Amino acid sequence: MKTKITVTLISVYLFLAAFSLVYSTFAAPVSVPELIPTVTVTETAPKEKFFTVRSLGGRVAVEDEDGNIVLSTSTRVAILPETDREQLENGIRAKNPREVKRILEDLCS
Repeated sequence: MKTKITVTLISVYLFLAAFSLVYSTFAAPVSVPELIPTVTVTETAPKEKFFTVRSLGGRVAVEDEDGNIVLSTSTRVAILPETDREQLENGIRAKNPREVKRILEDLCS
């Protein structure tokens, strides 16, 4: 009984090995798509968007890069420490909305 099982398993193994060999020989080659897209570098890099947190009308406000007011808070600049007031007069630059949120949390809490 063991020899029949052994012979059967060997036969199946040999059949699968032969099938794999034949299939790999006659199968059409598969083209692998390029995974990394090509990047075209231009001479001028795109301008990064930024925001400025500053004092406007005695309140803390946020401007976009074009000078448009995107947020005006109720926090009065006069109640802030002197170093914060000086920074707001010059404008605190933020690279993204997350950074704006962090700055406002520091100033307005």
